[in-house]
Amino acid sequence: NPGYVVVDSYYEALKILKHTKKTKILLIWYSILQNYEFFDFKKIDVVVYDLEKLKKLWSLNKNINIHLKIDSWMSRQWIFFQDLEEFLYVLGNYKKINLLWVCTHLSDSDNFDNNFSLDQLNYFKKFVNFMHENNYFPKYIHASNTSWTLKKNFWEYFNTLRLWIWFYWINTLDTKDE
Repeated sequence: NPGYVVVDSYYEALKILKHTKKTKILLIWYSILQNYEFFDFKKIDVVVYDLEKLKKLWSLNKNINIHLKIDSWMSRQWIFFQDLEEFLYVLGNYKKINLLWVCTHLSDSDNFDNNFSLDQLNYFKKFVNFMHENNYFPKYIHASNTSWTLKKNFWEYFNTLRLWIWFYWINTLDTKDE
């Protein structure tokens, strides 16, 4: 079961860990690099979006699961295509770091016009294909915002979903959506 409680900060992760010992936590936002020394990586996975973070995690010499965030034209805390080859080269030297997930975010998928989202998906697939060509096969692949999970093209390529806003019973789809 790949289920996680997703948090933005180490502080939030500590709050969750006070209440449960069984739940996996995914820390998705930036964390002060020195804080990684205190993480229990049996319970916490982290999203990686730059080489500095990857190198810090490697220096800990611990088994760590990471989720790689790919830029598909949102340009905020992501790995850019021009940096992917170097990133994979560095990752290849860090045997204790396990690339478990690869993900991106679709910025416009709640729009009934799917053209930009489809362009983003094709660009994201370029990353994933490059990873496969270089013998990296993340177990989970997801590209989403809440709306995209119900649209017709979602399950053709991805095996994981993120339902963020639906947990609040908010339907982001339009009656014109496909």
